[in-house]
Amino acid sequence: MTQEFEHTELLQRSEERYRSLFNSMSEGVSLQEMVFDADGTPIDLVFLDVNPAFEHVTSLRRDDVVGRSMLGLIPHHDSDILATYTHVAKTGEAINRLQYLPEMARYLDVSIFADQSGRYVTTFHDVTGRVLAEASWFAARRCSDPWPRQRWLRHSWRKMHN
Repeated sequence: MTQEFEHTELLQRSEERYRSLFNSMSEGVSLQEMVFDADGTPIDLVFLDVNPAFEHVTSLRRDDVVGRSMLGLIPHHDSDILATYTHVAKTGEAINRLQYLPEMARYLDVSIFADQSGRYVTTFHDVTGRVLAEASWFAARRCSDPWPRQRWLRHSWRKMHN
């Protein structure tokens, strides 16, 4: 009986530490689960939990997000996002990408991880200021730099400002 009590207490302390870390992170964090159709094809993601920074960066309230699907919240999301999550699950390889959300007019630096249970953890932070500053710098200098990221930044800046 004492050993069971100690185990429960350790588990509770571990949960408290996790919750404290989750709630104090400056990066937005969301926990999601993939939704499949009858054929086993991924069709959506459901939000299981989000932290306070998620709310701050996205302006979406936790109560409005948890239990909802990504398509329900962001109907015009990047069409390859499900393919990205599927790739992460199949390979176990974490992915980091720059994601533009037109609904929010924000650029996010996003990292996606999968665990063995088929759940995903997505961390992100808002890099809109940095992206726009870089794009403005390149546009002001009319750089013909061959680097793809810099060409992309110029293209993104034009897309947002035209």
